[in-house]
Amino acid sequence: MRRSITILLAGAMLLSVSACSGSAGTDGIPAPADRPVASAAASPSAAGTPALSWRDVTEADLEDALADPEAFLTGTGPRIIRLGSAEELGLDLYGLSGHYGGGVLLVPAVGEPQWSDQTFLPEEAPILPILWQGDYDGDGDDELAVDYLTVNSAAEHIFELHLYDRTEGHWTDAALRAADWEGALLEQIGYTFDAHTGQVDLTVDGSDSTCWLEEQPDPDPERPLTLQGETYFREEDGRITAIFGVGLRLTGVEEPWQFARLLADVDWNGEALSVGHLRLETNYGA
Repeated sequence: MRRSITILLAGAMLLSVSACSGSAGTDGIPAPADRPVASAAASPSAAGTPALSWRDVTEADLEDALADPEAFLTGTGPRIIRLGSAEELGLDLYGLSGHYGGGVLLVPAVGEPQWSDQTFLPEEAPILPILWQGDYDGDGDDELAVDYLTVNSAAEHIFELHLYDRTEGHWTDAALRAADWEGALLEQIGYTFDAHTGQVDLTVDGSDSTCWLEEQPDPDPERPLTLQGETYFREEDGRITAIFGVGLRLTGVEEPWQFARLLADVDWNGEALSVGHLRLETNYGA
């Protein structure tokens, strides 16, 4: 039976001016609720420096934008970094330092700049986002999907997907963040643990993944699974796939053991993002 769950992520208007085995499987889930757009008020800047806003950014500031993520993170004073450009859509993306209130500034070739309050670089080992352009809702007009790395540490690798769509002369922003839909996704995963053999079984519709705990402690009986350690996206032939690392919380162990991946197709219908066609994949590196 094909199942689909939708956690609505409607486009928000941007502000202007051990041994393992597994088998492939079937279907899936949708995505989160409306993403609120934050206030345009600037955050406090360095001591003695007047607070600025994204509205204070000038064309000259954009021309002087940095290109190196490390230089942006380690620099001082108001800074802007060029994140990427979708030339066919006539859209440039810039990241702003906290002096401007942070967030991403979308600058169209025609029309006023728009601002989105979001993370666009991780604090460690930063890389620029990946841009994909495609007609993801089949309406004949291309949208812009941007894959932002937001956390990059020894324990976590988290990407966040934003889909920007032009509607009535403005750009809307819908985002997929693991924290928004972890609960709904975990509800779709069947989980069993055999304390005598150490066998852990996961199932999602027609797919499954199995691992055996050998020297490891037993899973946390209250919350054995998490999707928070690893999230990334890939795009191929106009289709976006979300990949969530399935972590097993072990009793007394701080970091989850990533032993499987949950894959889901990402769909955009022009109003909301959803994820579906869920299937499991064993992480053979576990």
